[in-house]
Amino acid sequence: MTWQLGVWCWPVVIAVASWFYLARPTLPHGWVGCLVLAVAVVFVRELPDGSLRMVCLQIARYSYGIYLAHFLLMWLAFDRLAGAPRAAQIAVFAVAMVAVPVALYHLVERPMIRVGERVARALRQGQRTSSGRRVRSAISRPIWILSSVPPHTGSSCSTEITPSKPPS
Repeated sequence: MTWQLGVWCWPVVIAVASWFYLARPTLPHGWVGCLVLAVAVVFVRELPDGSLRMVCLQIARYSYGIYLAHFLLMWLAFDRLAGAPRAAQIAVFAVAMVAVPVALYHLVERPMIRVGERVARALRQGQRTSSGRRVRSAISRPIWILSSVPPHTGSSCSTEITPSKPPS
């Protein structure tokens, strides 16, 4: 029988791991904090269905956009608008931190995911392009393509790849 901790433990685990690292911000303390979080993932239950779970799922959907945009948006709101009232800075940051990741997801990330799904499907099925050429994986390309790359010089560890068979 396995035991699990309640969902309420997440804030406690995160706080303890953060405190442990921030009390003495060294690499070993960082590793231990990360280890505590990793072990907690196994033992803390998932959120039950409800509003909080839906909010967390939305944050997860847009998390890459949040990651990409947060630093630029902090700079914009708090550095570039340094002369503005603090309430205006916070408002600009809050609105931008919602709008920009949502836009990035719907305009860039999701369309690229669809392209990747189509390419993967085509590779699995061995489809042909509109010109009749068979779709191939970059991995299946012949090694002679690499021979056009000049060898790295300036170190004692350079390797030259020579073509085993020239293109026909």
